[in-house]
Parts: sequence; C-alpha cells; structure tokens
Amino acid sequence: MEFEHHDILSIIAIFAVFGLLYGLWYRRAKRLATNYKLPFRRFWIKLPIRLAIVSLLSLAWASPYTEKPLKAESKTKTLKDVYFLVDISASMNCQDLAPSRLERSKFEIIQHLEGLQNCRLGLIPFSSQAFVFCPLTEDKQAFNAYLQNLDQSQTTASGSNLSAALQLVLSKFETNKQSTQVAILISDGEDFGKDTKKLARRLRKENILLITVATGSKAGGPIPLADGKVKTIQGKNIISKSETTYLKKITELANGRYFELSPEQNDLSKMVNAIKSEQGTATLKSSKLHSQRRYFFPYLLLAAVLLICLDILLPVRLFKI
Repeated sequence: MEFEHHDILSIIAIFAVFGLLYGLWYRRAKRLATNYKLPFRRFWIKLPIRLAIVSLLSLAWASPYTEKPLKAESKTKTLKDVYFLVDISASMNCQDLAPSRLERSKFEIIQHLEGLQNCRLGLIPFSSQAFVFCPLTEDKQAFNAYLQNLDQSQTTASGSNLSAALQLVLSKFETNKQSTQVAILISDGEDFGKDTKKLARRLRKENILLITVATGSKAGGPIPLADGKVKTIQGKNIISKSETTYLKKITELANGRYFELSPEQNDLSKMVNAIKSEQGTATLKSSKLHSQRRYFFPYLLLAAVLLICLDILLPVRLFKI
C-alpha cells in the first residue's frame, strides 16, 4: 500500500490540534466539576473513539491506495530525418517573391509541416557559413518556433556558400546511417562555394536524398538593405535572380528532386509528396506501462462518519449530580 500524500507534519499537526482541543475541554469540564463540587468521572470512555475518528480522517487525507500494473503498450514507428537547409544571405531579402524570398519560404514550410508525418525535423541556416539552428526533433511546435525566429540577424557573414550547408548536413547524417535521410535545400542559387558539385555527388553516394527548392524569379529584383536602400556596385543596382539552371545541375548530380517557389509556381505540396514517397528506415520503439489504482479513502471516511454517529449517540455522564 502506498500514500498519495506523504506530508507527515500535516498529520502530526492534526493530532496536535486534537490533543489541544481535548485538553482544553478536559480543563473546562474539570473546573466546572470543582466549582460545583461534583465528582468528575468517565472522562476517558470516549477518548478511544475520538482518537479512532482522528486517525481515520488523517489516513483518509493521506489517500492510501494499491496499484495494480497492467499490460505495457508498445508502439513502433518508422521515422525519416529531414534537415531544412535555408539560405539566409542578403539576396534572400529580395522582394520579387513577396514579402521576401526568405519570409515566403518560411511561411510555405510552416503551412506544409503537418504533411510531414513520422519525420524528425532539423534546421540549418547558412550564408557564407552554416550552423545548426534546430537539431532533429519530432516536436513540430518547437521546430516551428525556431523557424519563425530565423532571419538574417542570425549571422554576420555575407554571401552564400551552398557547400558549407551540404558539408554540415553530411557530417550530421554520418552519426546515424540507419535512418532515411533527406536534405531540403532552399535557396535562390547564389553560390560562392567551391565544392558544391563534389558534395552533391557525395550525397548521392551516401544515399541522402537532396531536395532543392529554387526561390525567387528569373527576372529577379534589387536587394534591399537594412537602411531602406538597395545594394549597388559602382552606383548601379545589383539584381539578384533565381539561379534555376545551377540548382537543377546540383540536384541532378545528387540524383535528387528539384522544385520551385516563385511568383508563378509553388511546388511545396509536391515536395511534401516526394518526402512521403521515401520509405522510412529509422525505427523508434516506445513502451508505456499502465497501472490501475484502488483508493481506500472513501472507506476510511465512511468508518469515521460511523464513529462520529456512535460518539453522538453514546450517552456518557461526566458529572454525577
């Protein structure tokens, strides 16, 4: 038998209050008997009953119970590990895809999260450098929170280096070769990296599915700066265009899947279907042991009530007149 409440001090306090009240009652009754010169007797007759009442009420408050274990439930599910490689370089501020390439990409990912069932999601932002912003997790709400907080302030580096992102995701996937591994590259295709094509071939060799999402338009647009101006070279606006041809080549080398997110085309639903079509191999087993409790405080309360009735109905004369 176990107790739900283990506060011994509370039980001691209950008995202390009972003893104090009983002592005060005894003192008053004794004084009356002395004043009127009456014999004082049978003081202890009801004490055992009242002690039993207090004990039963204290035990009821402690809520004793017995616990019967039931059969454990085991669940097995197959997972896929998915890293989003999100370009946060300055060109992703371009507004040819409203409100900007980066903000639109974040919005579309969030809108399609529910379609990614049985997936562990991670987030790797990159510009000239890449870093893990959210490690792999099954908690979509946590991933959502990280994604919403993602912006250019997460890095002070300039330019875009796709090879840094691919190198990092390869290193992360090396620790778990048993899972189905998917890398989703979301970028406008600007790339100052040197080993991107080599790393794309390595993704293919490692059986890591590369999904590329080209953001922006082929016509492109100027790159807004924080002060409201646009990026220029020798007084001329720099026009950032979606490098679809380059991204298609990278995807082809990795034997991956290519999609676009542009003012004319939104392939995010197709992207989700492509991930669904991949057969998961990482198996996560979980077991939960259920138990059934039987509480005894109703019986203790009933016994206490019966003793209280007995105490009231049992006549005991303390004074003999």
